[in-house]
Amino acid sequence: MRFCVFIVVFWSIFCTVTAHCRKPAVFLQKPCTEQKDDYSISMADLTVTVSRNGGRITSFQRAGKEMLIRNNIHPLYYGGTLWISPQSENWPASVEIDRAPYDIDVCGDTLSMTSKPDKKTGLMVHKEFCFSIPDTSLQLVYTIINTSADTIWLSPWDVLRTPPGISFFPAGENSGVNHLGIDSSYMKDGVVWCPTYSLQPEKGQKLFHTAKYGWLAHYANGLLLVKDFPDIT
Repeated sequence: MRFCVFIVVFWSIFCTVTAHCRKPAVFLQKPCTEQKDDYSISMADLTVTVSRNGGRITSFQRAGKEMLIRNNIHPLYYGGTLWISPQSENWPASVEIDRAPYDIDVCGDTLSMTSKPDKKTGLMVHKEFCFSIPDTSLQLVYTIINTSADTIWLSPWDVLRTPPGISFFPAGENSGVNHLGIDSSYMKDGVVWCPTYSLQPEKGQKLFHTAKYGWLAHYANGLLLVKDFPDIT
């Protein structure tokens, strides 16, 4: 017997700059455009580009200013995507989920992409991208589907590669998992701060920490990128 189990991950990306407005503006999302394997959607001065290869976000720009690492910096680790964790059981990342072509569907203002099932686990990923009219944030919904007959224990691992700047988030409860494993990271006023200075770090480093309030931010090049997600305990 075959069955599907769905795990849905919902989050938003906000981008802000310091500005003053006399009255709120109302923006509408522009139609999706296609160029080879890349699909772009826009609202106001925000544009996101997603490749059908891996369903990967390859670019997120405000007024032409890039907020993500592009593939000219690293041929594999760039942009934003979804991995399956724990890494010990799902590495290297699935070819079907991380790099292979996705099926594409554009319905109204929503760009949808669906992977083929991973040959090892039977997992597949469905992704939806659209902009929110009230706040012009980029809305993402990732759904992990188990098409196998096996019970699989996993967690969604959202990956977003950003240029040198400073990342920060409110620290959660004390836990044995907490580890500030990045040399430049520190805790201050209940917030974990992680400045980065180079596109080419000398060594691989990882930071593990609980969080709260459902947001994580990164500031670089005069832009503040905020990821907002459900605070699940």
